[in-house]
Amino acid sequence: MIDFIAGSILVFAPIARGAVRIWAFGPIQIAIFLITCIYIINIRYGREIRFKKTALDIPIALFLFLSLLSFIRTGYLYSSIMEVLKFANLGLIFYITVNCIDEEYKIKRILNIILASATAIAMFGILQYLGAIPRDWWDRHNFLSATYVNHNHFAGYMELVLPLSIGMILSEKDIGKKGLYVYSFLALASALLLSMSRGAWFSITIAMIFMFIMICRKKK
Repeated sequence: MIDFIAGSILVFAPIARGAVRIWAFGPIQIAIFLITCIYIINIRYGREIRFKKTALDIPIALFLFLSLLSFIRTGYLYSSIMEVLKFANLGLIFYITVNCIDEEYKIKRILNIILASATAIAMFGILQYLGAIPRDWWDRHNFLSATYVNHNHFAGYMELVLPLSIGMILSEKDIGKKGLYVYSFLALASALLLSMSRGAWFSITIAMIFMFIMICRKKK
Protein backbone atom coordinates (compact mmCIF):
# COMPACT_ATOMS: atom_id res chain seq x y z
CA MET A 1 0.00 0.00 0.00
CA ILE A 2 2.79 2.44 0.91
CA ASP A 3 4.65 1.97 -2.37
CA PHE A 4 1.38 2.34 -4.33
CA ILE A 5 0.54 5.67 -2.65
CA ALA A 6 4.14 6.88 -3.03
CA GLY A 7 4.04 6.02 -6.74
CA SER A 8 0.74 7.89 -7.10
CA ILE A 9 2.30 10.99 -5.54
CA LEU A 10 5.27 10.81 -7.92
CA VAL A 11 2.89 10.72 -10.90
CA PHE A 12 0.41 13.32 -9.64
CA ALA A 13 2.82 16.02 -8.37
CA PRO A 14 4.53 16.97 -11.67
CA ILE A 15 1.27 16.80 -13.62
CA ALA A 16 -0.43 19.18 -11.16
CA ARG A 17 1.83 22.13 -12.09
CA GLY A 18 4.63 20.73 -9.95
CA ALA A 19 2.33 20.86 -6.89
CA VAL A 20 3.28 24.46 -6.09
CA ARG A 21 -0.36 25.54 -5.65
CA ILE A 22 -2.42 24.72 -2.56
CA TRP A 23 -5.06 22.86 -4.63
CA ALA A 24 -2.34 20.48 -5.81
CA PHE A 25 -0.30 20.18 -2.64
CA GLY A 26 -3.35 19.60 -0.43
CA PRO A 27 -4.07 16.08 -1.79
CA ILE A 28 -0.36 15.24 -1.53
CA GLN A 29 -0.38 16.24 2.16
CA ILE A 30 -3.38 13.98 2.73
CA ALA A 31 -1.65 11.09 0.92
CA ILE A 32 1.55 11.55 2.95
CA PHE A 33 -0.50 11.66 6.17
CA LEU A 34 -2.12 8.38 5.12
CA ILE A 35 1.28 6.81 4.41
CA THR A 36 2.56 7.99 7.78
CA CYS A 37 -0.43 6.41 9.56
CA ILE A 38 0.15 3.10 7.75
CA TYR A 39 3.85 3.24 8.66
CA ILE A 40 3.06 3.90 12.35
CA ILE A 41 0.53 1.05 12.39
CA ASN A 42 3.13 -1.30 10.91
CA ILE A 43 5.59 -0.29 13.63
CA ARG A 44 2.90 -0.66 16.29
CA TYR A 45 2.21 -4.24 15.26
CA GLY A 46 5.89 -5.13 14.83
CA ARG A 47 6.11 -5.76 11.10
CA GLU A 48 9.91 -5.68 10.89
CA ILE A 49 10.25 -1.98 10.05
CA ARG A 50 13.34 -0.30 11.43
CA PHE A 51 14.49 3.28 11.09
CA LYS A 52 17.48 3.45 8.76
CA LYS A 53 20.14 6.12 8.97
CA THR A 54 21.13 7.87 5.74
CA ALA A 55 23.92 10.18 4.62
CA LEU A 56 21.37 13.01 4.44
CA ASP A 57 20.28 12.91 8.07
CA ILE A 58 22.55 15.76 9.23
CA PRO A 59 21.88 18.07 6.22
CA ILE A 60 18.13 17.50 6.61
CA ALA A 61 18.28 18.24 10.34
CA LEU A 62 20.26 21.46 9.71
CA PHE A 63 17.85 22.54 7.00
CA LEU A 64 14.88 21.87 9.28
CA PHE A 65 16.54 23.87 12.08
CA LEU A 66 17.10 26.84 9.75
CA SER A 67 13.50 26.58 8.52
CA LEU A 68 12.16 26.67 12.07
CA LEU A 69 14.48 29.57 12.96
CA SER A 70 13.24 31.47 9.93
CA PHE A 71 9.65 30.63 10.87
CA ILE A 72 10.08 32.11 14.35
CA ARG A 73 11.43 35.38 12.94
CA THR A 74 9.02 35.66 10.00
CA GLY A 75 6.67 38.53 9.23
CA TYR A 76 4.65 36.38 6.82
CA LEU A 77 2.99 33.84 9.08
CA TYR A 78 0.69 32.07 6.60
CA SER A 79 3.35 31.64 3.92
CA SER A 80 5.87 30.43 6.49
CA ILE A 81 3.43 27.86 7.89
CA MET A 82 2.78 26.52 4.40
CA GLU A 83 6.50 26.22 3.64
CA VAL A 84 7.26 24.45 6.93
CA LEU A 85 4.41 22.02 6.18
CA LYS A 86 5.91 21.34 2.75
CA PHE A 87 9.35 20.66 4.22
CA ALA A 88 7.87 18.38 6.89
CA ASN A 89 5.93 16.41 4.27
CA LEU A 90 9.00 16.05 2.07
CA GLY A 91 11.00 14.78 5.04
CA LEU A 92 8.28 12.27 5.92
CA ILE A 93 7.98 10.88 2.39
CA PHE A 94 11.78 10.62 2.12
CA TYR A 95 12.26 8.60 5.31
CA ILE A 96 9.18 6.44 4.77
CA THR A 97 10.39 5.63 1.25
CA VAL A 98 13.89 4.77 2.47
CA ASN A 99 12.55 2.52 5.23
CA CYS A 100 9.66 0.83 3.42
CA ILE A 101 10.71 0.61 -0.23
CA ASP A 102 13.94 -1.29 0.36
CA GLU A 103 13.57 -4.44 -1.74
CA GLU A 104 15.14 -4.48 -5.20
CA TYR A 105 11.93 -5.10 -7.14
CA LYS A 106 10.13 -2.32 -5.24
CA ILE A 107 12.96 0.14 -5.84
CA LYS A 108 13.05 -0.70 -9.53
CA ARG A 109 9.28 -0.34 -9.80
CA ILE A 110 9.40 3.14 -8.23
CA LEU A 111 12.26 4.15 -10.54
CA ASN A 112 10.29 2.95 -13.55
CA ILE A 113 7.26 4.95 -12.40
CA ILE A 114 9.41 8.07 -12.10
CA LEU A 115 10.99 7.57 -15.52
CA ALA A 116 7.71 6.72 -17.25
CA SER A 117 5.87 9.77 -15.90
CA ALA A 118 8.82 12.11 -16.52
CA THR A 119 9.24 10.85 -20.09
CA ALA A 120 5.53 11.27 -20.80
CA ILE A 121 5.62 14.84 -19.44
CA ALA A 122 8.78 15.60 -21.44
CA MET A 123 7.17 14.35 -24.66
CA PHE A 124 4.03 16.32 -23.85
CA GLY A 125 6.19 19.44 -23.47
CA ILE A 126 8.04 18.79 -26.71
CA LEU A 127 4.72 18.50 -28.57
CA GLN A 128 3.65 21.79 -26.99
CA TYR A 129 6.93 23.39 -28.02
CA LEU A 130 6.38 22.24 -31.62
CA GLY A 131 2.88 23.73 -31.61
CA ALA A 132 0.90 20.48 -31.70
CA ILE A 133 -0.69 21.15 -28.27
CA PRO A 134 -1.71 24.53 -26.72
CA ARG A 135 0.59 26.02 -24.06
CA ASP A 136 -1.52 28.84 -22.68
CA TRP A 137 -0.15 28.68 -19.10
CA TRP A 138 3.56 28.92 -20.01
CA ASP A 139 5.22 31.99 -18.54
CA ARG A 140 7.61 32.22 -21.53
CA HIS A 141 6.39 30.62 -24.74
CA ASN A 142 9.86 30.10 -26.22
CA PHE A 143 11.07 28.15 -23.19
CA LEU A 144 9.67 24.62 -22.78
CA SER A 145 7.89 24.06 -19.45
CA ALA A 146 5.35 21.26 -20.22
CA THR A 147 2.86 20.89 -17.35
CA TYR A 148 4.74 23.45 -15.24
CA VAL A 149 4.09 27.19 -15.29
CA ASN A 150 7.74 28.14 -14.89
CA HIS A 151 10.37 26.65 -17.21
CA ASN A 152 13.02 26.66 -14.46
CA HIS A 153 10.83 24.44 -12.26
CA PHE A 154 10.34 22.03 -15.15
CA ALA A 155 14.08 21.99 -15.88
CA GLY A 156 14.74 21.16 -12.23
CA TYR A 157 12.45 18.16 -12.55
CA MET A 158 14.25 17.01 -15.70
CA GLU A 159 17.70 17.33 -14.14
CA LEU A 160 16.62 15.20 -11.18
CA VAL A 161 15.27 12.40 -13.37
CA LEU A 162 17.89 12.42 -16.14
CA PRO A 163 20.65 10.67 -14.10
CA LEU A 164 18.14 7.92 -13.21
CA SER A 165 17.70 7.09 -16.90
CA ILE A 166 21.48 6.77 -17.28
CA GLY A 167 21.67 4.51 -14.23
CA MET A 168 18.92 2.29 -15.60
CA ILE A 169 20.64 2.09 -19.00
CA LEU A 170 23.85 0.92 -17.35
CA SER A 171 22.18 -1.57 -15.00
CA GLU A 172 19.61 -3.14 -17.34
CA LYS A 173 20.67 -6.36 -19.08
CA ASP A 174 17.63 -6.85 -21.34
CA ILE A 175 18.22 -5.17 -24.74
CA GLY A 176 14.56 -4.25 -25.24
CA LYS A 177 14.26 -2.55 -21.86
CA LYS A 178 17.63 -0.87 -22.33
CA GLY A 179 16.31 0.61 -25.58
CA LEU A 180 13.31 2.07 -23.71
CA TYR A 181 15.64 3.67 -21.17
CA VAL A 182 17.72 5.14 -24.00
CA TYR A 183 14.54 6.61 -25.48
CA SER A 184 13.65 8.02 -22.06
CA PHE A 185 17.11 9.60 -21.76
CA LEU A 186 16.83 11.24 -25.19
CA ALA A 187 13.36 12.64 -24.44
CA LEU A 188 14.44 13.99 -21.04
CA ALA A 189 17.67 15.49 -22.39
CA SER A 190 15.85 17.16 -25.30
CA ALA A 191 13.23 18.66 -22.99
CA LEU A 192 15.93 19.91 -20.62
CA LEU A 193 17.79 21.64 -23.46
CA LEU A 194 14.61 23.23 -24.81
CA SER A 195 13.71 24.55 -21.35
CA MET A 196 16.51 27.11 -21.83
CA SER A 197 17.29 27.06 -18.11
CA ARG A 198 20.95 27.94 -17.68
CA GLY A 199 20.88 27.03 -13.98
CA ALA A 200 19.61 23.55 -14.83
CA TRP A 201 22.26 23.13 -17.54
CA PHE A 202 24.97 24.02 -15.03
CA SER A 203 23.51 21.70 -12.38
CA ILE A 204 23.18 18.71 -14.70
CA THR A 205 26.77 19.21 -15.86
CA ILE A 206 27.99 18.99 -12.27
CA ALA A 207 25.75 15.97 -11.66
CA MET A 208 27.09 14.17 -14.75
CA ILE A 209 30.70 14.81 -13.72
CA PHE A 210 29.98 13.44 -10.25
CA MET A 211 28.15 10.43 -11.70
CA PHE A 212 31.00 9.70 -14.13
CA ILE A 213 33.53 9.78 -11.26
CA MET A 214 31.40 7.40 -9.17
CA ILE A 215 30.95 4.98 -12.08
CA CYS A 216 34.70 4.95 -12.74
CA ARG A 217 35.41 4.28 -9.07
CA LYS A 218 32.91 1.43 -9.03
CA LYS A 219 34.51 -0.18 -12.10
CA LYS A 220 37.93 -0.01 -10.45
